[in-house]
Amino acid sequence: NEQLKKETKVETRNDTLSGLIQTLKMILHRAPQDKKQLVQSVEILHLDLLLKLIKTSSFNGKMNALNELNRIITPFLFNRRQNQDSDSITSEDLGCWLKDQKILNVVFTDYLHLPQYVEKLDKTLKFLIHEDKLTTADIDLIWDAQIDKHEAIVKNIHDLLAKLAWVLNPTLR
Repeated sequence: NEQLKKETKVETRNDTLSGLIQTLKMILHRAPQDKKQLVQSVEILHLDLLLKLIKTSSFNGKMNALNELNRIITPFLFNRRQNQDSDSITSEDLGCWLKDQKILNVVFTDYLHLPQYVEKLDKTLKFLIHEDKLTTADIDLIWDAQIDKHEAIVKNIHDLLAKLAWVLNPTLR
């Protein structure tokens, strides 16, 4: 974990990681085996590495990992990843992975007093809403993160929930 924390302090780390993952995926596309399974395995490995970065106590590591996660999520939110290979991970797979890894439990613990951190969570939450993966228990978890906390945390969580209110399913409002 200490080595991982040191490595995440460099901003270009995620660019290098993304490049490595992309190169590995291109190599796997040329492999004669079951390409779809191999490519999806690499993408899950990528997500698992991001989760490890998010779990570190380093602010830079978390921010870099959230930036990369948002980069992965964006195509699903805006064009349903139509330009991507059919071998790639699906939005359903990504939504299930986020839920299985309890990503919200991880991200709603530290740095909630920093607006730039909380703003990074917006896209992940909108993706979970879009995929019908956000539950009332998740909303409760977000709400509980601000109870009896500093006013900066309260404001950031309230601002986040106000933005999400526009896209929430009627059953979650």
